[in-house]
Amino acid sequence: MPLVMVAPEEARRKEGVRPDGSQSLTLEYFGRGAESITGAEAFVIEVKDRVLEAHFHPVDQFQILLGRNGSRYQRQEIPPLMLHYADAYSTYGPLSGEQEPLRFFTLRAEPTTVTAFMPADRALLRHRGRRNRHLDPTEHLKEQLVAGAAAVTPLFARESDGLEALLLSGVARATMAIPSTTGVSGQYLYVADGALEIDGRHYGVESLGWIGSGEPGVTVTAGEGGARCILTRFPLPATPVAHENTSIDGVKR
Repeated sequence: MPLVMVAPEEARRKEGVRPDGSQSLTLEYFGRGAESITGAEAFVIEVKDRVLEAHFHPVDQFQILLGRNGSRYQRQEIPPLMLHYADAYSTYGPLSGEQEPLRFFTLRAEPTTVTAFMPADRALLRHRGRRNRHLDPTEHLKEQLVAGAAAVTPLFARESDGLEALLLSGVARATMAIPSTTGVSGQYLYVADGALEIDGRHYGVESLGWIGSGEPGVTVTAGEGGARCILTRFPLPATPVAHENTSIDGVKR
């Protein structure tokens, strides 16, 4: 089956110490030290009593931010659920959390170990990433569904390279269709509310699934309380590939 699901309790817990002496906690769902080896990378980190300064990565990524009291993106308070997307080499942040930590999922179709902070790491900025956007899907999560129904709501409208984000909603026991990954670099399925029943297993809130590029569509079943899921679809080709011969000044080399 092309859909690989990981429940929160299956994510690998990794604790460490940052250079400043503070404690770090990472939950690894895909890639890195995770059990599921797929080529993709997805993990959760905490930002507690600190600021994660403006930075960029050399790969495209979505993030699902779970805001708490005092959590901020730049100067904006982060709601309990916020969806963010940044092209490779698109600088975003800062992100900050207080005593009640900001937690967020980082979702990538390909892994990287590079986190480049601005302006110190400007030399690593191969080109300027074009897209950097975020939204609060809370109102969509509250929308009522007709009994027995499922619905698809665009969050980020589909672009020519396949980039898009959708909200998939279903009432109890509804069948929910997940589109194929033809024309995209893969997609993540994040359970934002309720639960899914897949192959006899229960996947609740903060469960995460991955489907690689070129796979057929699949169907899943909403649990007894229904389900709301965010589907994040990555551009094809990935934007580093699309810009691999372009310098920061926009001139082809």
